[in-house]
Amino acid sequence: ATHCKIQFQDVEIDSSEILDFDYSKYAENLRLSEMLSLSAVFSGYALSTLEKIRTNETLIRILKEDETKQKKLLRCKTLLELLKARVLEISSEKDKNPNLELKEYFPYGTELVAEEFYLILEEIFPKEEIEIYFHDKQLFQYRDMLNESYIRRRAKVVSGM
Repeated sequence: ATHCKIQFQDVEIDSSEILDFDYSKYAENLRLSEMLSLSAVFSGYALSTLEKIRTNETLIRILKEDETKQKKLLRCKTLLELLKARVLEISSEKDKNPNLELKEYFPYGTELVAEEFYLILEEIFPKEEIEIYFHDKQLFQYRDMLNESYIRRRAKVVSGM
């Protein structure tokens, strides 16, 4: 992953060992591959959060009082399972075809599902009860300029523009 940082001292590298290639040919696909990994992490994290909610007596009591809240939580779980299936499908295609252009599949839906996930949980449960499950919220709702440009470009393609 490009987020790794390696440190070393007193290591000599011969110029013949340096890879000289045009990274720009691979940059977009590498970035989108990282985003696919983040989507997989979010799916697992959010589904795990729902499992933790099922073991919290206070939250279960809130759910038992209101069928509408139960249905909202089901909606959340369904969206997460759909995202997980999409991520697994794309990953499988990527494993079969190393030349797969991920831009054909992006956005994966993570931003949309993450927004809905957090909104639903905030609607259902009191803030003080649900906040403990939101420690990674910023990571999954992060919208950077590069992703937004990929999304705008893909929207134009899908719209026929």
